[in-house]
Amino acid sequence: MREALSLSGDTKAIDVQRVAQLKKKLAEEFRKQLMIGAPTNADEVALQRLASQIKAKKVIVKLFLRHPLHAKLYLLYRQDYTNPISGYLGSSNLTLAGLSEQGELNV
Repeated sequence: MREALSLSGDTKAIDVQRVAQLKKKLAEEFRKQLMIGAPTNADEVALQRLASQIKAKKVIVKLFLRHPLHAKLYLLYRQDYTNPISGYLGSSNLTLAGLSEQGELNV
């Protein structure tokens, strides 16, 4: 795990305890983002559905720690014979501010 998380392959770059700290910090930051604004009932249902999908391993969140990375990749697996996997790649800020004020764009 250390080797996978280090930029140079140097195994002393990060340890398991630091990984746990970073995951906890990111979860707390995400929680704060979700509390901004007045969520609607539909927002709450969508977040509960997302939490359920994460617990059921239908949605997998991956964390990249080698160096700061702003890019995002979204993969959508569908029951569609002609297009079973769709992907979106970019560095968009998909928060309320990003979507409503900043004109974010992904490819």
